[in-house]
Amino acid sequence: MNLKTLCILCTLAIALGFDAFAQDAAPVDDFAAYAWLSEMPGLDAPDALVALSARFPAPAGFTRVPVEKGSFAAWLRGLPLRTDRTSVLAYDGSEIDAPAAATVALDVGERDLQQCADTAIRLRAEYLWASDQADTIAFSFTSGDLAKWKDWRQGERFEIGDHEVTRTRKAKKSASRETFHAYLNTVFMYAGTRSLVKDMQSVGDDEPIEAGMV
Repeated sequence: MNLKTLCILCTLAIALGFDAFAQDAAPVDDFAAYAWLSEMPGLDAPDALVALSARFPAPAGFTRVPVEKGSFAAWLRGLPLRTDRTSVLAYDGSEIDAPAAATVALDVGERDLQQCADTAIRLRAEYLWASDQADTIAFSFTSGDLAKWKDWRQGERFEIGDHEVTRTRKAKKSASRETFHAYLNTVFMYAGTRSLVKDMQSVGDDEPIEAGMV
């Protein structure tokens, strides 16, 4: 099992959140909150997708830990899973040799950019996009420079040198999904596990792990 697969499995396992005495969260009604689905062909059939929470029901004697409606945790539980296959495909279409119980219907682009920490970044960014919080999307590069989506859509771009990052305004203003993907690809290239720590809050050893944590 590679690190990329492990990261995805850990994220989804925490999203499920079982508890012996908790109440079930409200089910996801549809997949409108997962904007990338409209960009992927072959997923428009009524039975092409199933929500993660429906695919993996709570074991006998357990119910799900309650989460707030509209929260990141609730959004993760509604992630669309493919019903046609469980195999995972890489960016070039090749099959990744790692067994999986299910596959999230999530595009990974045409370059080998969306790797371990990038998957967590992608999911968080897509959630903020879907919940009308897109202007709060921002991730640190390993250089320490903060890349904000609200500045990128206004035309800001980066020139990456050997020892510094220079900000420029050389692109047309655009808030399209295509522009959003270009922003994320840049984040994937210059951010990673080390820089992601700068964008998250630490949880104490005595604090419970909650759905949505990385």
